[in-house]
Amino acid sequence: MDSCCPCYNGASEIGVSALALLGGPGWMDEGMASTHDPADRGLEALVSCPKRRKRLLESLQAEDRRALLRQLQAHVEVHLAQGHRLAARVLLGISAEVAGDSLELQYGVERARIRWLEQEGLGDDALAAMSRLYEIHRRRRSTPERGAELAMELGILLDRSGRKKEALKLFRNAAARYHRMNQPYNRAAALFNAASVLYDLGRVGPSLRICGEALEQGGAGHLDMEAHIALQMANSHELQGHLDQAVEFYQMAAEGYGGLKNRRQESSIRYRLGWLALQRGLPAEAWPQLQQALEVRREHDYGTGLARYHLARAESYRAAGVPEAARVHFRACVSLAVALGNEALATRARFGLCRLAGGHLRSLPSYLKLPAPTGGEESIHRGRKGVYCRQIGEGASQSPWSQSGDAEPPPEDRPALARLLKDLARSLRLEGLPDSEQIHRQERAVQAWQSNPRKPRRAGPGPTSV
Repeated sequence: MDSCCPCYNGASEIGVSALALLGGPGWMDEGMASTHDPADRGLEALVSCPKRRKRLLESLQAEDRRALLRQLQAHVEVHLAQGHRLAARVLLGISAEVAGDSLELQYGVERARIRWLEQEGLGDDALAAMSRLYEIHRRRRSTPERGAELAMELGILLDRSGRKKEALKLFRNAAARYHRMNQPYNRAAALFNAASVLYDLGRVGPSLRICGEALEQGGAGHLDMEAHIALQMANSHELQGHLDQAVEFYQMAAEGYGGLKNRRQESSIRYRLGWLALQRGLPAEAWPQLQQALEVRREHDYGTGLARYHLARAESYRAAGVPEAARVHFRACVSLAVALGNEALATRARFGLCRLAGGHLRSLPSYLKLPAPTGGEESIHRGRKGVYCRQIGEGASQSPWSQSGDAEPPPEDRPALARLLKDLARSLRLEGLPDSEQIHRQERAVQAWQSNPRKPRRAGPGPTSV
């Protein structure tokens, strides 16, 4: 980087300093600023020297622009994972300048900008931007996949905004496009989306028929699609009062999401199975499902807290100048986060590994694709038999998996967890089985946390290993 550039130490024309954009104090001397990658050097110049940006862009060939956009997108991903949405917005603006008038390059930048709008809660703006993008590409014969993809994405945004009938039309359009392109899996995904909208519109019978068609047309044999469709069919059967069929499909969905390591979804479905059994007066069938739902939920909470613990330790060691210890904890965080399906945590840890390497060995886009080290699943599994507690005397609560601050789960998770514990204790008591009082104590701990979640850092319950 040209240290004589007048923008180097001051705020840029777009209001964010180069240091802030590239990760805060220390990033320029520890991270990508010291790399020999031409794309990295071009990125630094574009960010820190806005007055020279136009001249720099004029000298770039198409391949150089693509390389720079890959770097910019990687930094956008990191900033979004860190919650630095202002910095992400600025980099998206620079990305638009790099893309220029190339429709091919503009497409990727605009998709990233729409994602940013969604994270900002600007749903109407995201919908308008996606609609414009769809109109540009819907009839382009050179890239038919793009028209189908955009029909799906626009349908999803319309569905979220409550415009169900318009969404249904687009999902059917996407299904027809994928059929013409002989892409059965994507066709099945479009049909599944259509079935979900039909269910929301109260058209349960047609929704079930479309689910069956989705399985026949390409969904069968794909665990993720089979799990999604099974859950949709379970919901439909339950709404129709066909509880035996609903239970069958809920069980299929729970096993599918378990195979996908989607612990949050598996726990919710098993809770539903247990709750339905309780409502039917079958506590002997209820408690095993509720117990499994709780154990899977414990794994998720324990693993999430442990991953955050390793990330915090890694950042502390990096700041203290102990890179080898930091690397161990960053790798542990990646392993746990990937096993949990937590892409934001994995991105932050991979970014930390890139900073430690000084960017000499790989560019940031390559670091964000690093495979996860093994061992994450085994570590998470230790949380299965833990307990939720609030006092040191109730299970020796430890800070690595105490959730507080930004580590808190969404507020709706806490009452759901308390209800799960309450229903499990009830089913155990009805069956005359032990441990119902211990479960009640955990319920009280969660309720106390729910009513006052931001007390001291150790106040939040987290399952401890036993």
